[in-house]
Amino acid sequence: MDAGYVISLMSVDALKLSQTVRALHEVITLPIYLAIASYFLYANLGASCPNCENRWSSLIGMAVMVILVPAITCFVGWKTKHIQAILHFITVTR
Repeated sequence: MDAGYVISLMSVDALKLSQTVRALHEVITLPIYLAIASYFLYANLGASCPNCENRWSSLIGMAVMVILVPAITCFVGWKTKHIQAILHFITVTR
């Protein structure tokens, strides 16, 4: 094992650590941003029409988004795995 190999491993580890810290920050702040945005949307729709049921549409829209984002993330991960398998098969068979 030479010094270049060790430095390469260390730089990859440092990159992964910085990406993890950034992702943890987003995981912590995104629910707070969503809660604030849904509150302001609910309040603005309620202020325009106090006796209307339009306010609940904002909360329903946020609920749909909260449900669909993880579902889409899982689907994209599944699809990426299958595309990589297909590309690997194509390159092996050539």
